Parts: sequence; structure tokens; C-alpha cells
Amino acid sequence: MDSIANCNALINKYKEQLRELERCRGRLYGILTDLEIQRNLISKPELSSNTWSGLKAHKFDDKRRERLINSYDDLINDQFFYVLETIDREMTRINGEITMVTQQKSSLEKELKQRK
Repeated sequence: MDSIANCNALINKYKEQLRELERCRGRLYGILTDLEIQRNLISKPELSSNTWSGLKAHKFDDKRRERLINSYDDLINDQFFYVLETIDREMTRINGEITMVTQQKSSLEKELKQRK
């Protein structure tokens, strides 16, 4: 009976870990959506002859567009998705653990029932 209780405790622990990972994943997707929506703000304000002009203005604007947008895209497309994929892999692993412990619990319950 003690082993069944241990299985239940372990299953509950894994389920709580899954809930926490799901909450984290949801928050990350929310942040990702915000970042995607605000991506266009990198190139604001637009540089015009009224705001700033000349060679330095063009160089600044080129750097802003190339470096910042590339870094921003890297953050959104590579780094965020790497973290999200890592969370998904961990959730898959934990689901596998839940399945394994649930099967162990079923075997123990079946064995206990046969003894009675």
C-alpha cells in the first residue's frame, strides 16, 4: 500500500510540474506575441529631413534596421522558440514519467488485489 501511495505522490508531483511548465509556456507565448506586435517600433521614429538627415542619419538608420532588427528577429525566431521547444520536450518527458508511474501503480494495485 505504501508503494501505491508513493506512486500517487510522484504522479501528483509530475502533474504539478506540468502545470507550472504550461503556465510558463503560456506566459512566454504572451510575451512573444507582444514582441512580435511591437517589432515595428524598432524603426521609430522614421528619419526624415524634418527629424534628421545627412550621411550620419543614413548610417544610423541602416545600423538600426540591420543590427537591431536582426537581433530582435533572432530573439523572437531563434531564442524564444528554443526555450519553447525545450519546455515542450520537458513536458513530453514528464508525461512519459506519469505514464510509467501510472503503469507501475496499476501493476501494484493488481498484485495487491490478487493477494486478497
